[in-house]
Amino acid sequence: MPGGVLLAIRLVLGATFAVAGAAKLADRKGSREALRGFGVPDGAVAPLAVALPLAELAIAAALLPARTATVAAACALVLLLAFVAAIARAVRRGEAPDCHCFGQLHSEPAGGRTLARNGVLAALAVVVVAAGAGDPGPSAVAWLGDLSGAAAVAVAAGAFAAVLLVGGGAALMAALRAHGRLLLRVEDLERQLAAIRSGELAAYDDAGEDDPGSLAGQRAPSFALPAAAGGVVGLEDLLRPALPALLVFSDPSCGPCRDLMPDVAAWQAGDADRVVVAVLATGDAEAVRAEAAGHELDRVLLDGDRAVAGSFEAHGTPAAVLVSADGTIAAGPAYGPEGVRGLHDRALAGLLDIVHVEPGPRVGDAVPHVVLPALDGATVDLSEPRGVPSVVLFWNPGCGFCRDLREDLRAWEQRRAPGDPELIVLSAGAEATVRDEGFSGVVLLDDDFTAGDAFGASGTPMAVLIDAEARIASETVAGADEVLALLRAGDPAGARWP
Repeated sequence: MPGGVLLAIRLVLGATFAVAGAAKLADRKGSREALRGFGVPDGAVAPLAVALPLAELAIAAALLPARTATVAAACALVLLLAFVAAIARAVRRGEAPDCHCFGQLHSEPAGGRTLARNGVLAALAVVVVAAGAGDPGPSAVAWLGDLSGAAAVAVAAGAFAAVLLVGGGAALMAALRAHGRLLLRVEDLERQLAAIRSGELAAYDDAGEDDPGSLAGQRAPSFALPAAAGGVVGLEDLLRPALPALLVFSDPSCGPCRDLMPDVAAWQAGDADRVVVAVLATGDAEAVRAEAAGHELDRVLLDGDRAVAGSFEAHGTPAAVLVSADGTIAAGPAYGPEGVRGLHDRALAGLLDIVHVEPGPRVGDAVPHVVLPALDGATVDLSEPRGVPSVVLFWNPGCGFCRDLREDLRAWEQRRAPGDPELIVLSAGAEATVRDEGFSGVVLLDDDFTAGDAFGASGTPMAVLIDAEARIASETVAGADEVLALLRAGDPAGARWP
């Protein structure tokens, strides 16, 4: 390969690593949050937030001289492959932590684009490493030294223009994001004002203290959102302590929301044994994380497109909905700082019909006596021994996370071998819709979630393993990975899995 091409590749890699390292050092707080999002243990976050950008800067510098270029490219390849593995793991788990690859200059949720970008850079590093045994190309330092005066001035001017372009681009993107947040806030206010004018929504000051709200008595929509601190948190996770959950819908650009956050932090710290308080925040993810860190908030979830807020009919911020421990809505939505505070205070004072449920059966307990109709017309008593272990799966065709899991379950059914647990699907929804899911095993209809309540399940998809004698053999788990882990127990090596 021509030496000039190899030098160009090294310069591209060097510039990328230099910008990434310098940007991470300039925003170490954001780098620490990104590392936590990718599952780095807390004890390693602080040193790694410094070591990683220093390593990137060292690699960038070592790519310039020819004598160190091959080793630097090999180090770059190792680092890029580590990034690819971390991003692929997050995508496989359904998580989307902000990569923070270039600090405040550019950050986006980890996904296909970040995976592809790191893959391309890794391929460039492979080219340099492969050529290193022969000739990695000329030294960039020597090349710059050989330039004439006019050429050197042109290169310096080009580099300065590139810096201005990157800085101006970053400033423009920041301004556009701020403008976008402002437009979203204006749209929220317009929707709320229209709802007030139409009578669908009471103004803050007109909300009656004894009014439970328009959603009271309905089953809460299931959801799972990326957490500001990393990972994914769903409604079933919030309800797992068998306590009611207060969902506070907020936006860091909303003044009344900012005024409310100290109270929310105090509720989380002082009332954790009586109610679980979670913040579902829209707006810029970095602003949400900064606010969470500033107030030492726990359980802050990123609802960037307001899809979950919309499912709870929360048309403005701040707003709140109270969900009973059994997954039904006790009250809400309530609006404004005083409406949210009032809902919290009424919940603690016992003025609302909040259901406190006991946790489901424990490992070793007999399976609850639940009889449900099957798709084939028979009835099945789950408490009767079936002679083989079974995974009882709580399902809803309308749940997006169930839909994402469906193909994996079908693949498991096709490859199920003797000794594998039996899959028993307990599904909500109309019979025709449940049939369309295409499961080949036992499918029972549980539209009112009777079995879910009996087993202590608070959402979908969730599952529990029962043994051949109809006794509980595992904790009730939530999420695709945990459900698949129960099914794979009979095939630990994964030999029959794609």
